[in-house]
Amino acid sequence: MKIVTRSTLLDRIVFKSESFKNLRNAPATLFLQVWKSDMGGFTGEFSEISYLPQIEIGSAFVCR
Repeated sequence: MKIVTRSTLLDRIVFKSESFKNLRNAPATLFLQVWKSDMGGFTGEFSEISYLPQIEIGSAFVCR
């Protein structure tokens, strides 16, 4: 399992949880499991939330 960096992030990253819609309110230790829709499943990659670009509500899991 590799760490996702800005250069390897998907073009579209989404959250399932409305609670973390605003990245400024998200805890720095939160991790995101990235959803790759064209493969129809999880990539198995994780990234610290501070490295993520602006995201929208959708189909990814927020996990600690």
